[in-house]
Amino acid sequence: MWPPYLIVVGGSLVLALLELMATFRRSVGDVLRSRWGLALFGLNASAAVALYLAARLALGVGNDVATAVVVAATYPTLLRNPLTFFKVNTGREGDFQRSSIDLISRLYEALLTHCKTEALVWDADRRARKAERLLSRYAVGFLEQQVRSLIQAQQDPELRTQHEKMLAKTLAVPDRADREQAVALVLIDIATSGRIEELLRGA
Repeated sequence: MWPPYLIVVGGSLVLALLELMATFRRSVGDVLRSRWGLALFGLNASAAVALYLAARLALGVGNDVATAVVVAATYPTLLRNPLTFFKVNTGREGDFQRSSIDLISRLYEALLTHCKTEALVWDADRRARKAERLLSRYAVGFLEQQVRSLIQAQQDPELRTQHEKMLAKTLAVPDRADREQAVALVLIDIATSGRIEELLRGA
């Protein structure tokens, strides 16, 4: 049987990965290699372990596998709504365990928001640099044609319609420089990362 702390840390990393995938979708691989992606993993693991320790104190249990499983699976919800799990066990409003949980919750939310914001900024900057490199190597007409080819090859009608709307909105941008960058960004968003790397290498 897995040690409780390993269960807590492992579960927290899985939930952190799912949250990153939902936020960054296709960019998640790049974000995971950034310091802010790694910080999100560290934050979630630390928060889950801290909450597990607080739960043990509040419930008066030892190094318990069942508590570890519950915390690992639900720690974000427990942190945001601590009373749902600890109301009966933590006593008065000023109780040490409740205060500890509230502190962990506030720190978790503040750091999570900061890390997500920084990761979003990092990802946007990474995409902008790739767009600049594409525009320095290719004419915008070529990039637009690449986008159109990818749209035509798209098998999912709903996704094809979504990409067509993205391109139409991009081409309607009045400023030429902004429009050209937007075309490059659309290509980055809908092409595979492998194809973008090929274009950047001149393949």
